[in-house]
Amino acid sequence: MAKKLFLVGFVLVFCAFSAFAGDIWDSIASWAEEESLGDSVVNGCTISPDGIYYNGKYIRFINQCNMHDVDYYYGGSEKDREVADLKLKRNIKSVLKSNGIPENDAELISSIYYQGVRIFGRYFYNYH
Repeated sequence: MAKKLFLVGFVLVFCAFSAFAGDIWDSIASWAEEESLGDSVVNGCTISPDGIYYNGKYIRFINQCNMHDVDYYYGGSEKDREVADLKLKRNIKSVLKSNGIPENDAELISSIYYQGVRIFGRYFYNYH
């Protein structure tokens, strides 16, 4: 029950943040531009947690986020971005399931990250 409440809370926080996103698009775009000028190609899961606590165990998926950062660094078309985002979702879900998280919960958590990069990722992606 506690894990379901955590997941529901996580979704609600994410949705609440998204609801106010209209007011912060310029801030995110500015921050993304500053971030892209840095020396590092990767920075983990950027504005999201690099892992989650589940049944008292911390499960990290920072490496999957870093691989996603590399895909964004090399960039490409909008279709390439969608492929990179789907790969992130699949990789996070795989890590979660390999750590004993049930299919439905792994799907929910990976879908939240997927929706986050679909909404905010356009400011970080190297389109060409």
